[in-house]
Amino acid sequence: MLILAGDIGGTNGRLRLVARRNGVVTVVREAVVPSQDCASLQEMLQRFLLPGEVLSAVALGIAAPVIDGAAQTTNLPWPRVTESDLSAAFGVPARLLNDLAATALGALALAPDALTPLQTGTVRTGPRAVIAPGTGLGQALVWRAEGRDHVQATEGGHTDFAPQDDNDVALWRLARTQWPHVSWERIVSGPGLKLIWDCLTTVLDAPVCEVGQAQVAGLDPSALIGRHAVDGHCATCSATATWFLRLLGAQAGNLALTSWSVGGVYLAGGLTAHLWPLLDNGAFLQGFCAKGRYEAVMREIPVFALRDSNVALQGATQAAWAMLDEARVHK
Repeated sequence: MLILAGDIGGTNGRLRLVARRNGVVTVVREAVVPSQDCASLQEMLQRFLLPGEVLSAVALGIAAPVIDGAAQTTNLPWPRVTESDLSAAFGVPARLLNDLAATALGALALAPDALTPLQTGTVRTGPRAVIAPGTGLGQALVWRAEGRDHVQATEGGHTDFAPQDDNDVALWRLARTQWPHVSWERIVSGPGLKLIWDCLTTVLDAPVCEVGQAQVAGLDPSALIGRHAVDGHCATCSATATWFLRLLGAQAGNLALTSWSVGGVYLAGGLTAHLWPLLDNGAFLQGFCAKGRYEAVMREIPVFALRDSNVALQGATQAAWAMLDEARVHK
């Protein structure tokens, strides 16, 4: 049996071909395909597959809301895609998952030593939450019922950004000049990292560094900010990353309170990996715990970070096998 699994983001698509024979699972091939290089999801998948490869199933985590088996990408100009489209194109069962649902499924299967505790807290019986900044800001919930884990993707990244101090208000005002609705995703994402840098340099008079020329030179300014912040080579980039992590913590705390995720909060996503050495600088937990009368409660909620860039891909792979196994049971 051969399945095609994917983690389709606004920047890259991670694709993996996996075989299972006599209970043994092996990775046949995998690749990273730039999303902007493809005009559609189907084009990306066709680029990856080789002539003669016969699939048994397709399961894809995609950075988009998935409603009734259909997805319209938020950060890519791709046409709407449905599970029935994919099934017809490849002649096999197909499943679309929100990318954070796939991330949550993959996180559930991780060994404990794959998780880095940012706040030990006290693990209690209750929901868990996953938040992942990247090209966008994904969020999902996990709860246990009837002896198994259930995963629910959310679109909480598109809720209203809430400034906490005068600098945050200045950031909101700058964002408001670009978009009529300022969501958390506009701020806590790759593009948001550059927006924070813009606010520091154009509104708050921080020194301008070479990031200002990055886009002119065809470089990714957000990647440059992250690299300079981690290396400690630029005070403005370091301040940008610290501000970003505080706001990421604030929204992670909002998610924890809204879902009452006393089972723990899991931090994933490309920017988490990118800023990994800075996660313990205190900014994230400052934002996470700063909930007024609930600060003591927030300090009791466990927070874990996961660096595995393939966790959503692993979740999509699990979804594909589960789909095939369920079909076999019902035959």
